[in-house]
Amino acid sequence: MSYPIGIDVSHHQGKMNWDKAKVDFAFIRRTFGQDVDREFKRNWAESKRVGIPRGAYGWVLQGQNQIENAKFFVGQLDGDLGDLSPAVDFEKFSDSKPGFSELRKFTEEVRRLTGRKPFIYTSQGYWNQHTGHYDQKWVLEYPLWIANYTSLPFPKMPSVYQQNNVPWTFWQWSAEGNCKGAEYGAASRDIDLNRFNGSQTDFKVLLGNVIIESKENAKIICNFLRGRFEPVYIPGQSNVIFEQGQLLKLTGASIKEGASGITWIQVEIPNCPSCKVWISGHPNYIRIE
Repeated sequence: MSYPIGIDVSHHQGKMNWDKAKVDFAFIRRTFGQDVDREFKRNWAESKRVGIPRGAYGWVLQGQNQIENAKFFVGQLDGDLGDLSPAVDFEKFSDSKPGFSELRKFTEEVRRLTGRKPFIYTSQGYWNQHTGHYDQKWVLEYPLWIANYTSLPFPKMPSVYQQNNVPWTFWQWSAEGNCKGAEYGAASRDIDLNRFNGSQTDFKVLLGNVIIESKENAKIICNFLRGRFEPVYIPGQSNVIFEQGQLLKLTGASIKEGASGITWIQVEIPNCPSCKVWISGHPNYIRIE
């Protein structure tokens, strides 16, 4: 499986050369309390110019007004919320050691203002050192961006996510991207590397190219229809053929392929609920029932 790989950046990376950042996504620091990262506007505009899906992140700082900081964070977007939901950085920095109540206030205000569930960035070590770390079940509503630098195939999880079997969405697994000989466009020696927990297709769905259908089945109304394991048009190629009159159960996922203009919908293969393929959603081919 090809896992989407991304970076997270701030002014510490200097003047980013976004034309060299051959990555699938990027998180860009927007605010640190009431301070705007000095490279944010440039990074936000340049990453958009080169077509890299991006989201912004802001820090929770101890002892500050979290509601006002969240409003300030969202206000810097000027209406451009990004391709990914915002992210909330929950960690220690110098004398700042925010707690769960401060995280919750900041996170819920960002959600209220944007209509999106923010990612929560943290580590097992920071999360688990706080009293009541097992009890913060409110946080399970929010996807996890976990920080854990390791060569193991999986990260160490905060207690509440681990206890409730809730998986991570993004994993910051290294801070030494440029040290390993790769080129990510940073002027700095180091850059953080992240991966998404899923396939390239899963990542497209995360980006919002998903439509939840109110009905449950697609009926084939043409002579035959090709099913594909990936939502990509390749003339004459298919993984399975469906016949006229077949009724296929929808999974609820839909992706529009930019190259062909086809809207693909995902269906289950009959008699194999775990087997899923993509078919064209054109009304000349199927009818939703």
